[in-house]
Amino acid sequence: MRSHVNQTTFVQYLYVRPGESDLDVADLLQDRRDTQSLGSALQRQLSSTPLLFFHETYHYWQGLRLPFLYRFAVLSHRLIWQAYGALAKQGQPLGARTILLPELHRLALHERISWFDHGPVSYLVYRPDPTASAGATASWEVSPQDLLETAASVSEFQVTNDQETRQDPIAFQRWCKRHPAYLDAYLIVSTVLGPRTALMAVVPIVNAAFATTDPVRALASLIHRGQSGPVVCADAAFWVAGVPLSRVALRGGSPGGARSWMDG
Repeated sequence: MRSHVNQTTFVQYLYVRPGESDLDVADLLQDRRDTQSLGSALQRQLSSTPLLFFHETYHYWQGLRLPFLYRFAVLSHRLIWQAYGALAKQGQPLGARTILLPELHRLALHERISWFDHGPVSYLVYRPDPTASAGATASWEVSPQDLLETAASVSEFQVTNDQETRQDPIAFQRWCKRHPAYLDAYLIVSTVLGPRTALMAVVPIVNAAFATTDPVRALASLIHRGQSGPVVCADAAFWVAGVPLSRVALRGGSPGGARSWMDG
């Protein structure tokens, strides 16, 4: 079973293959004109998969709570209506055209965070493009959507376990083996700050990162605040060395492309 929440419309989608639903749900879906039966089928399906329901409900909350996502939804709606208006003026049926709006893919835009650990000297490198940094101890290609998924997975683990287990990295690893989980942001924080700190801090860090116009860059800045090493910020064709990333993380991103549409 697959599912997702559309971060523009805040609608939750469930993709259920034949055989993944019980017979009661299948019976309720027979009459598609009966809205009450369809609603009952949805509730029964969600009650049979409580973790999935929590995960997607958490994404719905993120869309309403996190400033970056709320702004993304508002601007996306405006862009879609503008596109439909432009097509309507051309006098052609909407179904006869394929519309490509790159700005709607901002959440899937990948960036690079690299960790260099060389004895007494350790530092982070951020790049707005996914190009790998040579010689890095660890390197991650992540998008804003990856950060959102990590926060949802870690929250899913924490609400289904007691207070002591929530802070146990080993218990979290075991839980991830039993349940599909997204770990991109957790692995970054864990590598730099340690697994126990990461388990407690990754959700607040992700939430704080989405209060800026560049969540991935802000994530690197916030991780830097938790470690004592220097930070190097790499922007496309040049390096800014010796400047704390926290001073530049709240600015807009590089000009051009889908990024400039969302960055302030």
